[in-house]
Amino acid sequence: MSTEPSRRERADATRNRRAILAATEDLLATRRAQDVSMEQVAAAAGVGKGTVFHRFGNRMGLMRALMVERAQALEQAVTAGPPPLGQGAPDRDRLLAFLDAIIEVISRNKSLMAELAYSAAAEAPAQEPAGHKRDDHPVYRFWHGHIRALIAAQRPDADAELIAPPHARRPAQ
Repeated sequence: MSTEPSRRERADATRNRRAILAATEDLLATRRAQDVSMEQVAAAAGVGKGTVFHRFGNRMGLMRALMVERAQALEQAVTAGPPPLGQGAPDRDRLLAFLDAIIEVISRNKSLMAELAYSAAAEAPAQEPAGHKRDDHPVYRFWHGHIRALIAAQRPDADAELIAPPHARRPAQ
């Protein structure tokens, strides 16, 4: 799911990115996502407005980057963190911990996710290109793939593909 650039980021660019995302997160703690402007973020981060636009393109690009960062933190906890999210706990415990963690991420980010969903719906073409799926996003692929794998490990006799949430299923070829 990595959204990291292929080359190393300059130290000042990394600092600015972190400051901008932290400022956005702080602003979202007291405001709805649609009420947070690029100017407010730049001022709170201590950078120029142009830096924010250059880095994230627009307000929705900034909101997407923040949501992806939050989702990546969950992925990191699953792949390298301690049990029960990380390796070492029984599959059932990992599945329950993961579902709890997803609920936590979603509940902490309701306003942000609503804004992203509204923006995606407004930007979506009337008819999506063939083969394009809205839920074919790295975050969802990881989340649903992890759920499928844990179900399969816990219940090898069950059809994990069928039991996993519908977004995780692949269409028949």
